[in-house]
Amino acid sequence: MSSAIPPHNPNSPNPSQPDEYGYGQQGPHAQNSNEQHAGHGQQPHAQQAPYAHQPSAAQGAQAPLSDSDARLWAILAHLSMLIGSLASVGYLGWLGPLVILLVFGSRSPFVRQAAAGALNFAITIFIAQVVLGIIAAIGWILVWVLVGLIPLAIAGLGLVIVWVVSIIVPILAAVTANRGEAYRYPLTWHIIS
Repeated sequence: MSSAIPPHNPNSPNPSQPDEYGYGQQGPHAQNSNEQHAGHGQQPHAQQAPYAHQPSAAQGAQAPLSDSDARLWAILAHLSMLIGSLASVGYLGWLGPLVILLVFGSRSPFVRQAAAGALNFAITIFIAQVVLGIIAAIGWILVWVLVGLIPLAIAGLGLVIVWVVSIIVPILAAVTANRGEAYRYPLTWHIIS
C-alpha cells in the first residue's frame, strides 16, 4: 500500500500553506475541503465565518451612562466611601470613590462630580484622622508626665466626631444622588475636581 499524495487542485487552497486564519493542514493528511471524506460518505463541515471585529474599550471612548446608571454609580460612590471607612476605621474610605471616578467618571459628569466629592471628603476625613491620631499619640505620651489628659481627651472627642460625621454625611449624599441631584460635602478640601 503506497501513500501517494493526491495531486493539488488549483481551485482549492494549497494544503501546505496556512489558510487566512493561520491554520492549515500539512503533509499527506491534508484534505481538500471540496472532497468527500473517504470511506465515510459524509460531506465536510462548512467552513465557519470569521468573527466580526468587536471594538474594545481601549480603542475609544465608552458610551455615556444612562440616567439610571449614572444615579446608581453616584450612589455607590458615596456609599463605597462609607463602607470603606467602616471596614477600615476610616482609613480606606477613599478607595471606592477613586475606583468609581477612574472607571465611570469619564462616562458621566454626574458620576464624576459625586465620586470626586466623595473622594475629597474621604481624603479630608483621612487627614483629620491622621492629625487627631498624632494629637492623641502626643497626649498619650504626655499622660506619663501627667499633663496629657487634655490633648488626649480633645483627640478622642475629635475622632468620635469625625467618625460620626463620616457615617452620616455619605448617607445624606447617597440619598441626594438617588434623587438625581448633586451633593456638596461640607467642610471638605476640594482637591479633586
